[in-house]
Amino acid sequence: MIPALLFAAALGFAAAPAPLGPALAQDWAARAAAARGSAGYLPSFSADELARLARGDTVRRREAAPGGADRVVAAVFTPLSRDALWVTIQDDKHDKLVAGLVEAETPGSTPADKLLYQRLDLPWPFEDRQWVIRIRNNPRVYAATAGRVWERSWTLADPALAPNPSPDGVWVPQNDGTWLLVEAAGGTVLIYEVRTVIGGAFPDDTATRWSLVTVEGMLRHILARAGGIDAHYGAGHAPFYRPDGSTIPPGGLRRAAGQEGGVAGETLVSPAP
Repeated sequence: MIPALLFAAALGFAAAPAPLGPALAQDWAARAAAARGSAGYLPSFSADELARLARGDTVRRREAAPGGADRVVAAVFTPLSRDALWVTIQDDKHDKLVAGLVEAETPGSTPADKLLYQRLDLPWPFEDRQWVIRIRNNPRVYAATAGRVWERSWTLADPALAPNPSPDGVWVPQNDGTWLLVEAAGGTVLIYEVRTVIGGAFPDDTATRWSLVTVEGMLRHILARAGGIDAHYGAGHAPFYRPDGSTIPPGGLRRAAGQEGGVAGETLVSPAP
């Protein structure tokens, strides 16, 4: 029993103690109230969903959204820090969250405003899918919540910005989404939402159904990697930045929630240029 618990803790999603449920619900309500009006996307959770998060379950659902595809929303609670999760999500040069995805940054990208060409290699006889997305941090919600809510979202950008796109690839008509990291109950609620239409002969909800099936595995992969990201994110690693521009110091990352910068009263390190 003890080795199993230690292994689960190393992955960042050990079973939550009983008192976590009320604390998580209370903190989530406070964070949502503070973020309202400045967050680009903010889900609501039922009492049952918050209880499931407190138990360590992944909450996932499909919900109708205006202006295109349905939205897939997924969330999980972890004792890991926002710093550890933020670095893991952005470290796409050393880890891929989607198999078969080819990526290339476009000129002019910055950590807080990134232009990225992506192509999904599909097996014959299907044409590859490709797109350009603009990925932005949200410093407004970070400031409004004293660093307790971090948001990074993406929308489609001009295909003309793509470096060396596939001549036969199909340009997707919709791909937008959000990462949210919310401090609560001494840990972090990791939230992912996405809306995608891949076009061509595929029905519009193909990508939605695929995302709903695979999203839990993606979140669990992030938690597992984030549990050891401090060993990878060493002094020689290119730095990542919090939504306010402060540096997450390579070689000085803290894995446990409450040890990262950004919350009122804690010390921030040097701002990004």
